[in-house]
Amino acid sequence: RALLPALIADPEYRALADEGRYAQAYWLATKLGRPAYDCFFMLQRSTWATRDPAMRARLVARFADDGPALIDAYTQGEPVKRFHRMYIVNALRELGRFDAALALLDAIGASGAPVPGQADPDSIYGPGAADGPMRLAILQRDDGRFAAATLPQKMLNDICDDELTLIYGPTKPATKAACKVRRDAEAKESADFEGAMALRNDSGLDAECAALAPDKRSGELKIACEFAQNDRDQLAANVLTKDGAKLAADCAATPEHKRGGPLRAGCGRLESAVGNALGAQLADDAAGYALFCPGNRDNYLEDRSEIASDGCMQAGWKLKSRQEEALVADPAKLDPMCAKADDLTEDIDFYEVLLAACSSLNMQRETSEIERLATSPAAFDADCGRFAKTNGAGNDVFGLTEPQERCNRAWRLRENTRARADAEAKGLACFGDAIYSPDRPRCVPKSQYDSEMAVGRDMSDPKMALMDMSMFDEGSSLMQAAHVAAARIIANGKAAGTYPKADPFAIPADEE
Repeated sequence: RALLPALIADPEYRALADEGRYAQAYWLATKLGRPAYDCFFMLQRSTWATRDPAMRARLVARFADDGPALIDAYTQGEPVKRFHRMYIVNALRELGRFDAALALLDAIGASGAPVPGQADPDSIYGPGAADGPMRLAILQRDDGRFAAATLPQKMLNDICDDELTLIYGPTKPATKAACKVRRDAEAKESADFEGAMALRNDSGLDAECAALAPDKRSGELKIACEFAQNDRDQLAANVLTKDGAKLAADCAATPEHKRGGPLRAGCGRLESAVGNALGAQLADDAAGYALFCPGNRDNYLEDRSEIASDGCMQAGWKLKSRQEEALVADPAKLDPMCAKADDLTEDIDFYEVLLAACSSLNMQRETSEIERLATSPAAFDADCGRFAKTNGAGNDVFGLTEPQERCNRAWRLRENTRARADAEAKGLACFGDAIYSPDRPRCVPKSQYDSEMAVGRDMSDPKMALMDMSMFDEGSSLMQAAHVAAARIIANGKAAGTYPKADPFAIPADEE
């Protein structure tokens, strides 16, 4: 602090005023010996200060020149360094130093594990995927502030069509040319996707995939073959989930970027299961819930891990459901609260629960009343007989009043129940309840019923097996392993005194 007055009075500091506060903050940070990590982010943010092309070029050049030494001085470790060097690659690209940008990109790829946020070099999508959009932008000689190949979809039209010129300056010709290439490619990809969807049910698809190498397939055939391989991986993952403990061990032993095929799909199932288990355990653990899920039950915490956020969301739903059930269980207490619900809007969480509870209680009462009318001829005649002439207690009626609708549903329930009873008395079996349906239950001979039901349960049919969610049933091997993992996550969190943290390298794709 003692040095600040003199530094702020320094002509060199004052000369940076036109370049923005971050440029001045970077200069101060270097003079004060602040950590390299802090200096880097001040330097990076200084490039955002202008839309003037000449000043922007000067600020980006300073970033590209000074940034590498700052990164080398980090104490945060090589993964962080590799990630932040990608910003330098992007700066070199924007400056038109394409050879230097490509050389640094190659060096980053050769320096260790994949850079967080970049694709896996061993990806199932093939060679070159690891370089991702950045390499493509460099090869396209796109020197725009935002390279077309790297733009998130939500920004593509704004940048390509000069919608953000007032903020970022005009879009460069090279970027516009790359925009056309990308849009043409995306249009072709969309057409290929539609063609692939048509090929999915082609009985000869597997033979076509086997006959042609990937680089020889048409666009639509390539996608269709990838779909088919993904289906096979998903079916194989169903088998892996039968031994949850082994799957958990295999996932733990294999870095995410090294997982492929059935293991990738199986680990995805395990992560979903752990989220479910974590939600169930946090809902029963007040201390754990308070630690992992502070604030509003839907509160998003940027630094919390995705699986912990998933667990908090599910735990919140469970707690909300329990609170609602407790309110509905005491109608005498709930009714006056429903009458004054709009006076309780200050506590938005409770207000939402209260509205849901009031709705559930009303629905329960309506259902009970309909069942009373359907099972008591005297009650039906007394309450609904007056609607007979207006056809308000029969089928296929529209524009009914609330009492008419209630009688209409009671009439359908009564007639459908009679139809089911008559059919079952004849030895038939009926599908579904269809209690309020205008159609009578579909009833068929028992052998036909069993045959049709077997089709829906036939896990030897690949299409049915792909939809099999029984692995997530409580007590399954997968869920048993998930509960073990969830308990460990909670114990580790309590020991550390905080919720699990997100990957610190997972910076949003649209952050410059």
